[in-house]
Amino acid sequence: MGDSLQFFNNVIKKRSIGFILSDFWDEQYDLPLRILGNKHDLIGIHLYDPKEEYLPDLGFIQMYNTETGDLAWVDTSSQSIRQDYHQRFESHMMKTKEIFNKSASDLIQVRTDQSYIEALMAFLKNVQRQYEKFLHSYIFSLDDPLREWSSQF
Repeated sequence: MGDSLQFFNNVIKKRSIGFILSDFWDEQYDLPLRILGNKHDLIGIHLYDPKEEYLPDLGFIQMYNTETGDLAWVDTSSQSIRQDYHQRFESHMMKTKEIFNKSASDLIQVRTDQSYIEALMAFLKNVQRQYEKFLHSYIFSLDDPLREWSSQF
């Protein structure tokens, strides 16, 4: 993913809004994301399958390690293995949030059984509300002749 972010940064010269759709199970993308976040407005859409959150109790199952290509037998009836699995998921979710916060970028976490379009629309409506609040407070913080006049009484 880091190479893709660097490519985006090299190709897109004008300040832009970029959307990154991923599960973010990648390593070493935080620095390219920070560099890109300083130049562009980024919105990460973190997709995850709700089945990734908890390992079901199925007894012994054979699992494939995508990183090493190895097969291993795992006892999913073990409470500690299921807790470790869930903890790894939670850790990944928090790490992804931290990386996006450090890069001054936004992140939307969406389950695969939900519409990412609806989540994105809700996010954009929230951004619009925050912008409107900012404008409202900014306008009323300007020197207002009526405020000066009324403060004399």
